[in-house]
Amino acid sequence: MENYLLDLLEYRDVLAVVATTADGLIVATAGLNGDDAEVLAASGSALAQHVVQQGERYGSVTVQGGVLHLLVGDELMLVALTDPAAPGERLVDVMDGVLTQLAQVIRDDGSAIE
Repeated sequence: MENYLLDLLEYRDVLAVVATTADGLIVATAGLNGDDAEVLAASGSALAQHVVQQGERYGSVTVQGGVLHLLVGDELMLVALTDPAAPGERLVDVMDGVLTQLAQVIRDDGSAIE
């Protein structure tokens, strides 16, 4: 699963990425691990509540050290931390492609993610 997230790290100024379940359980990470991954996942879950309440799938918020981007899918959420100066115009499209690939892996595997 991490190899799909590594594609996002190649996108301009993406510092870290976490894929989580809808309730914030970490499925895969790239660019960070441990407590940092947990903090990013928890921040994404908090943002997800607001985004979903607004009827949206994508949201972003400026945080200390960067911008937190969130994309909510049917099975998973994708949370990316970018440099504050990063161009975000195409990021949501790139995130959507990765989220679609991850969801397909889950459907094809039919079991828990390793």
